[in-house]
Amino acid sequence: MIRIGILNKSQIGVEYIQKIQQFKEFKISGSLNPEECEKSQYAKESLLENSEAVYIAHNGTLEKDFLKMILRKSKNIFLQQAFFSKLTDIKELISLQQEAECIVQINNPYLFTSDVLKISSTLEKPQLTEISINLEEKGKLEFELLNVLLYLSKTDNSGYRKIDVFALQGEKHFLLNLHMQFISGSVAQLNIYMGEKSKSSCKVSIFQKDKVPVNIEITNSETQVSASEKNSLKEFIKSHKNKDATTLSLNDLHLALSALHEIKEKLKYPNISLSN
Repeated sequence: MIRIGILNKSQIGVEYIQKIQQFKEFKISGSLNPEECEKSQYAKESLLENSEAVYIAHNGTLEKDFLKMILRKSKNIFLQQAFFSKLTDIKELISLQQEAECIVQINNPYLFTSDVLKISSTLEKPQLTEISINLEEKGKLEFELLNVLLYLSKTDNSGYRKIDVFALQGEKHFLLNLHMQFISGSVAQLNIYMGEKSKSSCKVSIFQKDKVPVNIEITNSETQVSASEKNSLKEFIKSHKNKDATTLSLNDLHLALSALHEIKEKLKYPNISLSN
């Protein structure tokens, strides 16, 4: 069994404990909430000493020093979601991870859906990926975009050659269009729309030479989000056992954050922000 400690983002954290308890491969070694982490260095060190791996739930930002401490102790890490960070900080974390030879798995609501995992091994390059997303509120835009960029960074894995950005912003409507070219020759077309009455939805279409197009619908329903994280945890367990697995790493995050930074820079001239 894998001894795993839980760092949760709520005071109680029962939901995270219940998630881990679904797997017979895990044995929970302890759980800390944000207040306990902040007040007691001993509690954090004690949790790590008794754990082989750490499950981290967070709100999009992480205490980098604590993450460094986990890596220096060569503990495998499961991150419930991606996080924003300076590119220099990510590079430092990557260096520490390589030195420690440990696993860092980042959950992603696109990559780890069952439909995507089923076809991931059959995809061939070059390919055309079209993604259409409707969002109910702009407050989620930047994080949603980071998740999409992570998914694309992983599925192509060759790196971005060029990103063209177009946006329209009104009082009640917002449209972001991205045309992304990859070094492999693949292309991705992304449209994110937010309107006064728009409902959250996501459709992914993948076109390949001499193959039937693949169409996938991804929802943000609690059921699908939970199933996606469960799939990600299964892949994390495979990695821990040195088996072939689908992983999303800090290197993938660095590539996605680099693309996000470029997109934000290109939106400065029309004075468009992704965060409000």
